[in-house]
Amino acid sequence: MNKVTMRMMMLVMTTKMMPMTIMMTMMMTTTMMMAAAAAVAVVAVVAVVAVVMMVVMVVMVVMVMVVMVVMVVMVVMVVMVVMVVMAIAFWARAACAADDAMQAYNTQQNN
Repeated sequence: MNKVTMRMMMLVMTTKMMPMTIMMTMMMTTTMMMAAAAAVAVVAVVAVVAVVMMVVMVVMVVMVMVVMVVMVVMVVMVVMVVMVVMAIAFWARAACAADDAMQAYNTQQNN
């Protein structure tokens, strides 16, 4: 009788406990899944932020490169203008000097 009651008690306990354990396991799995989803979401947000930061950095670098190229082009243009002006001045001076030399030579020849 004692053994039978023990067995019955055990059976009742197990039948009563089964839904509890199932619920517990389900809750655990759901919490685990939620935690995993939260971790994935955090990782995704971090990745998106990192990608955005990288894009911003690339854009800034490109802008800096463009500014540098524009500055270089402007410097080259200024240098070219200065060189052209200097060449014109030098050519004019040389022409004047040659003209003076020719005039002096002509006057010498005439004399």
